[in-house]
Amino acid sequence: MQQLRYPFSALVGDYVRGLAGLAISLVIVITYDRANPMIWLFLGLTLLFLVYTLRTVMRQTTTVAWDDRGMTVTQWRGWRGEQRLHWDRLQYLSLRYYAPRKTKKKGMGSLLGRLGGMRSQADDRGENAESETEGAAGLGDGWLELSLRSEASRFTLDSALPQFNAIAQRAAVAARRNGVDLDPVSEDNLAALHSLATAAQAQPQSSLG
Repeated sequence: MQQLRYPFSALVGDYVRGLAGLAISLVIVITYDRANPMIWLFLGLTLLFLVYTLRTVMRQTTTVAWDDRGMTVTQWRGWRGEQRLHWDRLQYLSLRYYAPRKTKKKGMGSLLGRLGGMRSQADDRGENAESETEGAAGLGDGWLELSLRSEASRFTLDSALPQFNAIAQRAAVAARRNGVDLDPVSEDNLAALHSLATAAQAQPQSSLG
């Protein structure tokens, strides 16, 4: 069984944003006029950045182990215990794409639409579309989130996790085998992930040729 963890390098940006926002909000709350109703806004922002930072800590302490039988997710260094999901008991799968800025997408949360938009822009400029989507990540400035659920457990993984593509494809095989209905956006994103993986595998061969 393979043991995976989110690399710290993928979490640095989240830590910087969360801690910086938390520090600024706290300074404002401490120094702001308590009689001004606007203080509730800054209290809310402080809570928001605190939750964001704690979520990043949770991701750093998350361990994912998976094989052909299922996967186990452990969070907070075991404080929350282990959640075990067997592939033959998978009941729900959702794969969503998120981007920090507006992009042309084929439906909400669709990576395939994102790639289509990038290719269309490249065609309009007369450029090579492959250069717009190259790389194993191939997600531009966005990320994917995979939500899985069975009767006994549920959790969400994101594309910063090593072997995310392989896990998503294995989960998709299990979902189809179990008769789980996948929504069109998830189907689009699984197809896009497969295309990106195929392109990444073919790239070294083409460069050698």
